[in-house]
Amino acid sequence: MRSVLIKPINYLTLFLVWLLVVCFAHDYVIKKINKNNHVTSQKIMQKSLNYHWELSNESDLVSDFSDDWQVTKSGLLSTQRAAEMSLNLQGRIIDPMIQQTLSLELILPDDKQNQVHVKFEFSNQMEPIFYGSADIELFSNKPTFDLNSIQWQLTDTTLGASSKTIKTWSDLGALDALVMRFYLKKPDSLLVKSVTLNQTVLDNPPQGVLCQSEFESTLSCHFTNRIKQHEQQYQYAGNLKQLYFSPFSQRPADIWLLAAWVFCLFALTSMSEYKQSFSYLLITLFFVVVSLLHQPWFGQYFKWFNGPLMLGFVSLLIVYRRHFLWPKDGVLWLWGVSMSLAVVLIYFSGWQLEFIRYFPQYLIWAWVQQLMLGPVVSTYFYQRLGTSKFMTACLVGVLFSSIHAPNHLLMLATLLSGILWSWSWLRYKNMYVNTFSHALLALVFYQAIPASWLGSARIGVFF
Repeated sequence: MRSVLIKPINYLTLFLVWLLVVCFAHDYVIKKINKNNHVTSQKIMQKSLNYHWELSNESDLVSDFSDDWQVTKSGLLSTQRAAEMSLNLQGRIIDPMIQQTLSLELILPDDKQNQVHVKFEFSNQMEPIFYGSADIELFSNKPTFDLNSIQWQLTDTTLGASSKTIKTWSDLGALDALVMRFYLKKPDSLLVKSVTLNQTVLDNPPQGVLCQSEFESTLSCHFTNRIKQHEQQYQYAGNLKQLYFSPFSQRPADIWLLAAWVFCLFALTSMSEYKQSFSYLLITLFFVVVSLLHQPWFGQYFKWFNGPLMLGFVSLLIVYRRHFLWPKDGVLWLWGVSMSLAVVLIYFSGWQLEFIRYFPQYLIWAWVQQLMLGPVVSTYFYQRLGTSKFMTACLVGVLFSSIHAPNHLLMLATLLSGILWSWSWLRYKNMYVNTFSHALLALVFYQAIPASWLGSARIGVFF
């Protein structure tokens, strides 16, 4: 018999679990930023902040530019008379004040009558502003360019046309993209083996500063989305700073996650009168997965998980295919609530409807998530714990939110929506309304929230 008594301690414990994961997310982001800045600082002082692209695979290029090139053992090969190459900076910032030479390694034809030209285009995608060079003829297989000796013509996309303004390299400011356009007048092919952007000038190391003295509000010192935004602004301003916070930030971030796991197990024990050995194992596995998502190596090997994850999702759709049947209850109120919230968010986004183009494909991803959240997780804990539907929904909401760490804003949104969708599933068993609500609200949420507050919807090591 299910207990009808509500235990406030269970709700408080679950809220504490969520707060502990929030603390983990905060300290993880701070430590990651400070570690990256420290490594960059050391490279600057050693005069080794060089960006090198071996061009051994297409991942060295921005995906939109990969069609012009073929991967070979020696480098990237183009057989076109005009080929564009945009190098993948992987979030790094080019600082014209300290990186001032660019080297190419390529293979040119031996026939001196053949001509190959290149144009360089550096840009600040945040503005966006583009700086282009004139045509430069290539005479050797290993040319090195002094970027200070090149005149850079400004193109401001906000003005809609190229400007006649000519700038020197050191005046360009922070840059986050590099495009090279090769023009082959006679040769049939061009092989580019590597590209290197070299540091030539020393700079001062970053200074340690108190967070509260830098940001406009105390909230920004504790909100990972704002911290990330400020850090990006620092990088574009050419500043590397070590941010100091509370004394707790000096401890390993995983301590918070470990505490959250302990209190979550306590919550399970408090909710149920029966032994929950398998439930404890699932919760433990969940927190292990959250920790793994934040490990640096996970980002490097993420592509190897694509196949198994896709197979798992397809298997999930097959095993739970019975939930494709139309449910008995239409849950009209949730359709209405979802539409009303979407209209409000669209209003705040300036009535933009860009999200519609992504809606059909996002429905599939939303369906997979709702299968996990509803039939798999919510049903399991509801049946095993013997607690109320709302209590189960709160547990599932906390878990759903935690998997979105360290993105604080996304964690808050998924906590509330996770509780709603879990309870809706346990009450009405309607996958269609949950999936529609998920896809619609997620897309308009991403569209409506300013970049200065959300930044991106990325989680884990990718945040």
